[in-house]
Amino acid sequence: MVNTFIQNIRLEKYYRTIPIKICGGGSIMIKLYSITEWIYRLAFVNFLWIVFTLLGLVVFGIFPATMSMFSVIRKWVLSEPDPQIFRDFFKYYKRDFLKSNFIGLIFVIAGMIFYIYIQYIGATLDSILIYTHIPLYFFMVIVFLTFLYLPPVFVHYDVGFFQVFKNSFIIMIMNPIYTIVLVVSIVITVYVLKYIPGALFFFGGSTISYTIMQICYLAFQNFENRKRKLTEVH
Repeated sequence: MVNTFIQNIRLEKYYRTIPIKICGGGSIMIKLYSITEWIYRLAFVNFLWIVFTLLGLVVFGIFPATMSMFSVIRKWVLSEPDPQIFRDFFKYYKRDFLKSNFIGLIFVIAGMIFYIYIQYIGATLDSILIYTHIPLYFFMVIVFLTFLYLPPVFVHYDVGFFQVFKNSFIIMIMNPIYTIVLVVSIVITVYVLKYIPGALFFFGGSTISYTIMQICYLAFQNFENRKRKLTEVH
């Protein structure tokens, strides 16, 4: 694995130095180069996500690695020049290690509470009492949708710990259309990857993260435009 890791870092440097020479049919060459570059980017950042998750013994690595992956992908969404995947990933992993693990702890606690409650409901299911649980189901959906926005908000806004949760909730509530598109897009992405051999392992994390970040960025822009209009009115 170490040799593969080093080879991928060297490959990243190689890709960054490839000149694009256009002869006849230049547009086709540009498209082919763009496709292969994106395949490489998604595969490499997914590889880093797995490696750094394992380096953190999974429990302490999964959330910092996930936030680092979103930070790198955010740069792609914003079309920032000269992306250096490994350098950026490692920088974000070190910088946000503690903060992202605290957010992960909240996520795990919420998940455990909901899981225990669902198991309890299943064990004491009653056709009449089931309707009394509808408000809780609605609350669980709201929390789940808020958590979908958490990584993009975490990497996009420079705010405090609790403000990350607050912003995620507000942006989710104010963008119902984008939220629906987000959920549908994730389902479609997972469905497509599921039927391509090896795709979920090699591209699953990065492709889903890119889908989430791209749609959430549109929601951020819509949110900022609304804030700006309200400010102008007042």
